[in-house]
Amino acid sequence: MNPNKFYAEKSALLTALVGQLQSCKHTLEAVKRLEATSPNGEDSDVLHLDQLVDDLQRLTVDLRDAVDVLV
Repeated sequence: MNPNKFYAEKSALLTALVGQLQSCKHTLEAVKRLEATSPNGEDSDVLHLDQLVDDLQRLTVDLRDAVDVLV
């Protein structure tokens, strides 16, 4: 495969993944709003999951940006 085509496709896939992670963030925001009404208090696992998605999104964007330099 042509290297430019390879990196362009990889960048496109990573961009799609960033979009999916943003969708996850929106869903987690809804979960956090619901958690605020919990009779047992907020679940710390939700916070950890939110942080994990933040980290994954940041890493994915950084990787995509590094790939974009190669296109």
